[in-house]
Amino acid sequence: MAIKEQIAATNKVALGNLVVQAQRENFWLFDSTTKEWFSPEEFEKHYGSKELELGWYIKIKVLNPAEGLKGADIQIQKIVEKRGILQHRIIEYYRLQRDKRL
Repeated sequence: MAIKEQIAATNKVALGNLVVQAQRENFWLFDSTTKEWFSPEEFEKHYGSKELELGWYIKIKVLNPAEGLKGADIQIQKIVEKRGILQHRIIEYYRLQRDKRL
């Protein structure tokens, strides 16, 4: 068996193992490189037909999708806080500019 076929066979086993683990735990799969979430079925469809490098599966995590929602909420809150800080700075800047002209 050529190296390319060995890598493909190894990747197919890894993909299958990840899908089975996610299904068994009723979890989803998270690609930590792209920050994308996949149901087990979506994951199998998305990655099943691709030629992947050896070891690609190291970046994949089997996680509770509720953790993804919590993580998204935290990111949203941080963005809202940064926006509020920027908004305050802008308002204060133009208030000071206006006061200088008076």
